[in-house]
Amino acid sequence: MTIHVPPLRERASDIPYLVEAFVAKYGSRNGGEVRAVSKDVLRLLMDFPWPGNVRQLEASIERAALLCEGAEIQVEDLPPEIRQPASAGSPHFQLPPGGLSLEQLERTLIDQAMAQSGGVIAKAAKLLGLSYKTLQYRLEKIRTKGPIAHSTTANQAQHDLNSGSVGDHTVEAHS
Repeated sequence: MTIHVPPLRERASDIPYLVEAFVAKYGSRNGGEVRAVSKDVLRLLMDFPWPGNVRQLEASIERAALLCEGAEIQVEDLPPEIRQPASAGSPHFQLPPGGLSLEQLERTLIDQAMAQSGGVIAKAAKLLGLSYKTLQYRLEKIRTKGPIAHSTTANQAQHDLNSGSVGDHTVEAHS
């Protein structure tokens, strides 16, 4: 006997019930007081295509509950792919003709996020769309490698990040 369960994207009416269950499950973990999601969050969750189905929804609510600083999950607590779906405007980045140092670009983005967050790893991770553990790992990796030599390409990548463009294209850093 086979039971066919349609994907979550075809069962948007189930999302509010699943969200409610996941908020109840994860809202009080780690000392949190999360009890609900905002209307904007629910709208985004219902509009998202959910390629990872219910597991992805659950992981998204768990992450949002950890990052939430109040009783209600807000849009900024959601993972970047839900806040800004690809269909609403994919990140546009044009690789410069001379290339760039990916390692330096990663370091620059992490440095900027850490500065913007006042050195708070959880907030910097949120800005970068990373989990706390992933950013912690990358910070440790950067520390063990020591300073990265600034090549002309790395300096150009830093200039491009500072100016907000690469050539004639706007740089948007999304993971």
